[in-house]
Amino acid sequence: LTDVKQGMVGDCYFLAALGSIASKNQQAIRDIFDDNGDGTFTVRFFGRNGSGAPTADYVTVDRRLPTYSGGFLYYAGYGLSATSATTVLWVALAEKAYAQWNETGRAGRTAANTYAGIEGGWMSNVNFQVLGYNSTNYSFATTAQQTLISAISSGLAVTAGTKTSVASGLVSSHAYSITGFNSATGRFTLHNPWGNTHPAPLTWGELQAKFSMFTT
Repeated sequence: LTDVKQGMVGDCYFLAALGSIASKNQQAIRDIFDDNGDGTFTVRFFGRNGSGAPTADYVTVDRRLPTYSGGFLYYAGYGLSATSATTVLWVALAEKAYAQWNETGRAGRTAANTYAGIEGGWMSNVNFQVLGYNSTNYSFATTAQQTLISAISSGLAVTAGTKTSVASGLVSSHAYSITGFNSATGRFTLHNPWGNTHPAPLTWGELQAKFSMFTT
């Protein structure tokens, strides 16, 4: 999760899902990449065939990434040096590949090979596209707290989306990872894909008031 730093495109859903999967199963993320040994990477995403079953697609990307003045990454990895050997690039490369794959139209949105083309989405779709199997969405309004607690304790990747209007400390219409539950305080820990401004731990009631659904 600490590798994820959302940049100047509204793909919080993609980065929150990607980071959550990586935090629980690093091999699942390694499996989508194939290093071609020439500075390019082939990246796999899953679309659906006519019956809804997963079918693998492959796109190839190079290491050239958009930057702003000074050579700092503009999208995923925002603010990090594009040339520093210490800058982790897997998130930025996955994001670039996802934008390129979007051109196929199999991502379920208007086909376009642009970063703007991947603005807005939902985490369960990304889970399928990365893993090749379905995840589950739960409404905070109709789900028992124990369902979320059990998902966290079982080591599942959990993400959630805020409502269109929320109080200070949270971003509206935004995706977060839910990373832990403290039984002593009854509060859940959240991670913001911006890489900063993580909210204070929230109670179940606060989650119900401020979030619409969570995905496991």
